[in-house]
Order: sequence, then structure tokens, then C-alpha cells
Amino acid sequence: MLEKEKVERLVYEAIRDINKRLLEKRSKEELRDIPLQGSFDSLSMVNLVVSLEESIKKEFGMSIPLIGTDLSEGNPFKTAGTITDYIYLQLEKN
Repeated sequence: MLEKEKVERLVYEAIRDINKRLLEKRSKEELRDIPLQGSFDSLSMVNLVVSLEESIKKEFGMSIPLIGTDLSEGNPFKTAGTITDYIYLQLEKN
């Protein structure tokens, strides 16, 4: 499996674990457009971030901190697709 596909899978699994209804009745193409802001309360968003950080560490052996992310280049937490792309780019930098 390609690295970006692995990241995508980790993001969708984390979303599914927190809010399964967001994934219902969506095609694969629509999954990238799942909004993260407004779809989770603050505690659920923290759980999503922690889950992603732990999954990335386990899958890739790297720590990619998502808390304290530099938002100057846009908000990576806008959609499932934007966080997937952000994580993938961070992995490529390391």
C-alpha cells in the first residue's frame, strides 16, 4: 500500500472510531470532503488528534505533532482530505 493511502486509511479509521455517522453513505471520493470543523465537539477533536498521532507513530515509526500546528499555510483540520495531505507532507519531510 502506498504511503498516502496508508495515511488516508489512518485518518478515516480515526474518524470512524469517533463518529461513524460521518462516513455513512459516502463514496470514496466524498470521504476527502468530510468536514472536521463543526463535525466534532472540542473533546472529540482532541481525541481525533491524539488517535492520529498514535496511529502515525505506530504505522510509520515517526512522531508528527498535530497539536500546535502552524496555521499560516491554511488550516489542515478543515476536512479529512486536508489533514491527510498535511500528514503525508510532514512524513515526506522526515
